[in-house]
Amino acid sequence: LLVLGWGSTFGPISAAVRQLRESGLSVAQAHLRYLNPMPANTADVLRSYRRILIPEMNMGQLSLLIRGTYLVDAQSYTRVRGLPFSSAELVEVIAAELAQLDGVAPQGGELQNGADDVPTASPAPFPQADEVPVPADEPIPADTSSVNA
Repeated sequence: LLVLGWGSTFGPISAAVRQLRESGLSVAQAHLRYLNPMPANTADVLRSYRRILIPEMNMGQLSLLIRGTYLVDAQSYTRVRGLPFSSAELVEVIAAELAQLDGVAPQGGELQNGADDVPTASPAPFPQADEVPVPADEPIPADTSSVNA
């Protein structure tokens, strides 16, 4: 598992990773200093891990960028509340992610996305053309006078 951070998440991620390593768990950390251009070896580093966890203090923009650019399994843990992550919170999140990778259920039940005011479900995809309900007996209005007005 690679824990990837950017910006203000450096301190809490470093403390959490250090604590987990001291307890014998295998977890790596990388921190981006800039996003454009990405560091030259980013693709090689990301592809060398089965899973990437990206704790973010926003709606998950970095994970979207990483997934879209490098096509890797990057999981986002987001928190939008105006307060930084605590290292204890990230220890719990990282340990649960490691347990999931090893096929072991995390202690204390399922871990939810950390956002207090953000829904955890992904938005529904746009409906396909054959899924959009079209009323068969309603004619299309022929009045076009408002178009040229």
